[in-house]
Amino acid sequence: HQARRLVAADVSYLTLPLPGPDDHLCRIRGLEGAVTSTFRELAIPIETGAAGRAYATGAPYCVSDYFSDATISRTPGTDAAVAQEGIVAKLAAPLRLGSQVIGTLVVAQRRRRVFTAADIATVSAFATHAALAISKARLVTDLSRSVERLNEVNAELVAERHQITRALAFHEELNRVTLVDGGGIPEIVELLGTTTGLEAAFFDDHDALLASHPSPGGPARLAELARQPGFPSRYLPSVCPTGRMSLSVGAVGQVALVLVASRNEHLGMVAV
Repeated sequence: HQARRLVAADVSYLTLPLPGPDDHLCRIRGLEGAVTSTFRELAIPIETGAAGRAYATGAPYCVSDYFSDATISRTPGTDAAVAQEGIVAKLAAPLRLGSQVIGTLVVAQRRRRVFTAADIATVSAFATHAALAISKARLVTDLSRSVERLNEVNAELVAERHQITRALAFHEELNRVTLVDGGGIPEIVELLGTTTGLEAAFFDDHDALLASHPSPGGPARLAELARQPGFPSRYLPSVCPTGRMSLSVGAVGQVALVLVASRNEHLGMVAV
């Protein structure tokens, strides 16, 4: 806006390449002074027009009469937009970051105009400031994304550490129950239920319910499953490849089955 005011131009805008696979195209940003919406909607080949020359050469480029300049690249869509806006003269300066050009700053006039050296210097100075501002904004955005990703990774690590801590605690309790206290299947099922806070049950290879938690009374949801014929052995073909599976069973909801086996012998399943 200030560049347009200081050189007394009618229109000003930035052209910035699109990200990713469309980086051969650019969009108009920060449009000021336009009377039509056509410019805002354009996706322009990056080396088109006065802006394209400035982008390609890394130096300012002026055209006093856009449609009589045979040296610039054109497209029908760009020419139509320029004509609809009534633009005649253009001055484009590259947005430079060191040796890299990241876009252009363009000022335009709705009459024939020869831009002076002072005009070129003014617009070039604003282009330099605009390039630095865009670079800073991108750095802030990248930093923000990095911080967000770092927070996500940290949360994942905390959750993973919590799971490992719970698994180690369960393993220690399992060793105590089985090796120290001499517990069997009922004690293991009770430990599983109390540790996870879920209903748990053990079914032998003939689908007999041998132990469950909570007890007495038994787990209501799993007890309903236990009354179904062939539960859980009918799921054995699906469980065997990985040793576990998750299924949704009507009103009972989500149930996890874990195979209990010794070598190739199927001993039963744990359901939670």
